[in-house]
Amino acid sequence: MGHRLAGLILLLALPASRIAFAGLGDPASSAATDAAALQGTLATTPLQRYDLQRIAAPGGLVIREYSTAATGVFAVAWNGPLAPNLAVLLGSRFAEYQNAFAALRTPGLHRSLSIDRPDLVVSLDGRPRAYSGRAYLPSRIPAGVTVAELR
Repeated sequence: MGHRLAGLILLLALPASRIAFAGLGDPASSAATDAAALQGTLATTPLQRYDLQRIAAPGGLVIREYSTAATGVFAVAWNGPLAPNLAVLLGSRFAEYQNAFAALRTPGLHRSLSIDRPDLVVSLDGRPRAYSGRAYLPSRIPAGVTVAELR
């Protein structure tokens, strides 16, 4: 594993006391708590098959949470100059992510990583001041919603 990727993975897993997000599978209402913790603004856009909750935090980090009342948060995506805390972002799925990462023979390029499990998909890319990624639960994506929409 390259040193850059190891640093990226470590950075994304470290606790960040001022950054908190709803974990995958958490109730949709958790976005308000997330926005308050980030001192950011929350904008909710009800769409036909899900709600898109966008949190814009000072410093440029933007989190998009995709949710329904039935499934809770089924996907999250982010971009900005700061790396999110994956332990919090993935919630109860973080251990599954860690196990999948440990099982990779070639974890990816120097700045990107992709985990594709039956019920957890995580893709991330990052370098200083330019982090992005998404994580989703394939079994909870509503009918008619494509993965391409979750960005």
